Amino acid sequence: MSLARHPFLAATDPAASRLVRVSAPFPEWLNPFHGDGVVIRAASIPGEVEHSKSYMARELLLGPISEGLISQRTVVKEATSGNTGHGIAKICKALGIPMPTHHAGRYGARQDQCDLRNGGRRRGRSAQ
Repeated sequence: MSLARHPFLAATDPAASRLVRVSAPFPEWLNPFHGDGVVIRAASIPGEVEHSKSYMARELLLGPISEGLISQRTVVKEATSGNTGHGIAKICKALGIPMPTHHAGRYGARQDQCDLRNGGRRRGRSAQ
């Protein structure tokens, strides 16, 4: 099976789901703009998605996967310390793509790694 046809990608397709759910309007006492006719509602991301970066991470990986630049033999490496890295790691794990944790100064890039900031192109061995 082609990685681009992996069931996980179909199951997480944003076009097939409602991305944001909204609450009932805030009560008047909690809405400082009520007198101006402004309605305030809370918005949330439904399901098991912890944050919106998971959607962005899926799309970030989908392009290079569709072009055959990322496979289950590719090691994905992304410099991040936030939710983007968490989202990418979650998608990689679901697809069986290695994404080891790298700490500054400890590891050099491995052969056949994919640098997402470089359009998904593979990079050779490098040292830090």
